[in-house]
Amino acid sequence: MGRRNFLRSIFIFICAFIFGFRVKKEYIDMSVETTKIDTAATNLLEYEEYRTVKEGSWDWSIALENAVLDTPVGGTLIIPDGIFEVERFIPKSGIVISGDGIIKRTANSSNNSILCIRDVSDLVIENITIDANDQHIPYTESTVSKRNCIALEGSAYNVTIKNVKLKNAGRDGIYIGEAKSGDGQYPENCTITNIEIDNATRNGISVVCGEFINIENPKITNYGLCGIDIEPNPLSTLNRNISVYRGTIIANSKAKSIPLQCTIGSAKEDKDKFSNITFYGVTIIGNGNPKASTVRNHKFDNVLIINNYIHNYVTGILAKGQSFIKGNKLSRPSTNVANGTKGAILVYGDTTVSSNIVNGAGYSGIVVINGNNSIITHNQVYDVGKVDNGYGIYTYGSESSIIVKNHCVDLQVVKTMECGIWIRLNENKGVKNIVRENISVGAKYSAFRIESPELQFKVSGNSTAFKNNIN
Repeated sequence: MGRRNFLRSIFIFICAFIFGFRVKKEYIDMSVETTKIDTAATNLLEYEEYRTVKEGSWDWSIALENAVLDTPVGGTLIIPDGIFEVERFIPKSGIVISGDGIIKRTANSSNNSILCIRDVSDLVIENITIDANDQHIPYTESTVSKRNCIALEGSAYNVTIKNVKLKNAGRDGIYIGEAKSGDGQYPENCTITNIEIDNATRNGISVVCGEFINIENPKITNYGLCGIDIEPNPLSTLNRNISVYRGTIIANSKAKSIPLQCTIGSAKEDKDKFSNITFYGVTIIGNGNPKASTVRNHKFDNVLIINNYIHNYVTGILAKGQSFIKGNKLSRPSTNVANGTKGAILVYGDTTVSSNIVNGAGYSGIVVINGNNSIITHNQVYDVGKVDNGYGIYTYGSESSIIVKNHCVDLQVVKTMECGIWIRLNENKGVKNIVRENISVGAKYSAFRIESPELQFKVSGNSTAFKNNIN
């Protein structure tokens, strides 16, 4: 019995030793891992001794500057929950700035962007809120300051801004361009994703100069001029390979506003320098202002306007450059106020307009002016125009366009579509147009109207093979 108890004691002792060693080993490993995480992170609160008092409030400018300097490359600067007032905020390359806190401009600080990202690379800004502390809505030229929430300037490269909230900008939520106008140094390969911008005096996002700029899933509200404006200025600039994917842009109800725009400002036209722009899958809520269009392309080449949802517009899409307009859904505006040749989709020049749905418009559904070699195909246009006025599809001055397989329908009790499809030529040019397999239903005066006798003869002569309803 004694021998058995002795062996049992030895067994228990050995098990306890092994178990204790294992627990101790795991505890040591956990401590090492925790230490590694801590050494890679810098918390702004650790620098509160550098705060100063400015006009009765704590100014964290020097504290934030020191925290940025002390954050190692590859490390993270944490902006914890709370409001930190600063005059300006300048990050450095190779770090992550993240947290739940609010960076707010101090009262009466300098007239500059609050977060200036200039000539840095491999930087991530995430999750924080930036408040530029301006209230200059509604927009006028005289109210615009230089107080952007974020300026992405100079030769910035591989910068990511994600899950960030921006508000109360005296100019733009985000400004992207040269640090010094005309120096040819601009941001490249930058991504802005899941960002919220509210109450920007001028534009939600301005892209004055940049290449490979990807904007994904923005939410932009209460901007004064443009939701996203892609607009080069001096001759040295370029805007190329820029994309806007998904997201929501809601126009200020009182301002003349354009949710999405790419346009040539004062820069000289250069198709190579101002090209390859994509607007894809964005939900756009207009404001019914007849002087504003919701998506505009002026003189840019190769602009893709695809699968966007546009509501409460007068002119939903306006293109004066080479564009590919496909799969967009445009819904009825609150009031039908447009006149003349304005359309829900209004195109000048050669453009492809394909597979769009237009449900109601201030005047006409699709209007193409001087669209030589344009393609208008597989579009559905419903209930357009004011009483006794407006057209489903209207083309003027096109030399050899292709207009096939479109549906123009007005099933309202009070008809507002005067003509389903109207092909109008300039000096009888355009007899090479191809007009086939279109369907027009419910037009008040003419389902299909062609001004040229020569083209009319060609179309009517093939009416048994085509589905055009010609009156």
